[in-house]
Amino acid sequence: MNTVRAMTACALCGALAACAKEREIPPPGQGASPGTTNWKIARALSAAPDGIAASASIQEWPDNDTAQVAILRSGSEAWTCFPDKPVTPRGDPICVDDQFMGWIVALRSDWQAPRVTGMGIAYMLQGSAVASETDPFKAQPDSGQAWIDLPPAILIAMPNRSAYAGLPTARPAAGPWVLWARSPYAVIVVPAAAGTERAPPP
Repeated sequence: MNTVRAMTACALCGALAACAKEREIPPPGQGASPGTTNWKIARALSAAPDGIAASASIQEWPDNDTAQVAILRSGSEAWTCFPDKPVTPRGDPICVDDQFMGWIVALRSDWQAPRVTGMGIAYMLQGSAVASETDPFKAQPDSGQAWIDLPPAILIAMPNRSAYAGLPTARPAAGPWVLWARSPYAVIVVPAAAGTERAPPP
């Protein structure tokens, strides 16, 4: 368990350091018209530090769980970026590594268990919104309830749930916590350091 926690700590430090190195890079895709392919690509790339986004492949969220994935830009298999989700009320692009991609595929594939065999990392430097902090499958908030905003952050998925031991399972005033802690899709949310968020495209 100590080894897993040490690996997690290293990932947190490395991810936050990567964000800090990219704090002065200008936003991509200025001038692209909203809704166009170029705009979607720019939105997707704004989720991660430039060193990762520059060579990442870019996919569009499919319309449903059985629809064919649309490739907006071919790139490295190591990282895949997505533009904003069409079902959420705010901009929430994300860039994921190959391990976290297994997590996303499982979440969208009829309640399968996550396919994570090693540490998975996702960047969400524009923040995000979720319908529930306890149920990852909830598509919409309950009647009368608002969407829950997540801060610009790095997400970490681990294959062994013991790696989450000792971390808060409710959002603290500062620092990381475990989102969806009691589900198979638990992830560590590491808020990005203040001032390191990438500016979104216009």
